[in-house]
Amino acid sequence: MTPIHWFEAGAEIAGLILLAREVYLGHEMEKLTPGMEFVREMQFLYAMKDYKGCYILGRLHEGDSIETVQLLVDELGPAAIEQGVQTTWAQIAPQATASILRWRERTAPAAMQRRRWQLVLGTLLLLCGPVIHIWELNNHSPL
Repeated sequence: MTPIHWFEAGAEIAGLILLAREVYLGHEMEKLTPGMEFVREMQFLYAMKDYKGCYILGRLHEGDSIETVQLLVDELGPAAIEQGVQTTWAQIAPQATASILRWRERTAPAAMQRRRWQLVLGTLLLLCGPVIHIWELNNHSPL
């Protein structure tokens, strides 16, 4: 194999690796998104003073069945639910707000930029191999 063949193969392999990393990063972001959506929904319900909705969403997120949650809601009553939600939210609100801001302002844009670069560079490298091969065939001689 000539050096150009090694370069051709290396460019294609590097392109495939970059494209695979872009897909992997996309999957990782998709895994994180539901957690962020949950925090935003909880924040919205709390801001709307829908303490019952906030409590129900939290319990369902913890894995309780609908029947169990309904029993708890009936058993506790609106005043206890409101107090419990306010106490819990007071503890987690700063962290939840910071997480949402960090996700929106730093994490998501950085990941999208990284994915964009991997997609563009990976595609160009992957296309580099066939271009070199065609050029080599048209010139009837190895580089």
